[in-house]
Amino acid sequence: MVAAFGLGGLAGAYAAPRVVRRIGIGPAIVTGFLGFSLPLLLVPLAEGPGPLVIAALVASQLGAGCGVAVLDVSTNSYLIAVIPPTLRSRVMGVVQTANFGVRPIGAVLAGTLGTALGLRPTLWIGTAGAVLSVLWVASSALPRVRELPENAAQRLDEPTGGGN
Repeated sequence: MVAAFGLGGLAGAYAAPRVVRRIGIGPAIVTGFLGFSLPLLLVPLAEGPGPLVIAALVASQLGAGCGVAVLDVSTNSYLIAVIPPTLRSRVMGVVQTANFGVRPIGAVLAGTLGTALGLRPTLWIGTAGAVLSVLWVASSALPRVRELPENAAQRLDEPTGGGN
């Protein structure tokens, strides 16, 4: 399954620049959120004969890997463009801490729910939460952003100095 996620990630990384050029940076971020979360719905749906379950799980990982790569490439491009170089390392440190810091909380919550409700209901709750998480982005101004800010190219060429 990890290999399928990795292959999907390679495909998504290859497709990301084309997606951004075609639909814009903001819509690409929303597309990445959906592309990552929607395939995960195949996980709680996976039941039946072994080959069908494996196919559903592989498809979910391929799709999620592709979606997360589009999400990461477009989101990081946007953040690099809008965050001044002097603040970039600090802001990205906070972003990474928030991103990775909530994972243990989610793991404990998932274990607790899995014990109380069972595996499949917990998977449904988790995937529904993942799909619904796009709402906070979709309801923002971000989906209307088509291009990186004009000064982004200038910022990318500026020396960052040694103090980041």
